[in-house]
Amino acid sequence: MSRFRIWILLAVLMLALGVYVLWAQGIGEAWYFFAAAGLFVIGSFLLSPVQTAYRHLRGGRLQQAEQHIARVANPERLLPARRSRYHFVRGMIALQREQYEV
Repeated sequence: MSRFRIWILLAVLMLALGVYVLWAQGIGEAWYFFAAAGLFVIGSFLLSPVQTAYRHLRGGRLQQAEQHIARVANPERLLPARRSRYHFVRGMIALQREQYEV
């Protein structure tokens, strides 16, 4: 199971737990779970594809790395550290495929 699916599963679990706590005790205790679910969703979409592509690249699985890095729709919206890793992975893929100008 990929890290992306685990984060989404955790977000769904936190959301369900938040609904239960909201029903049982009120919003005062439930908002923590809703905030955690939101952080899991944001984290999974901002961090996961780039990190997964980097792990595939380090393992020598170029095709999988290219598939995961292609899932990033707007790299300019990534955090600066993830954006640099995004460009690094794209550059390494281009280097391996010899798609560069001399």
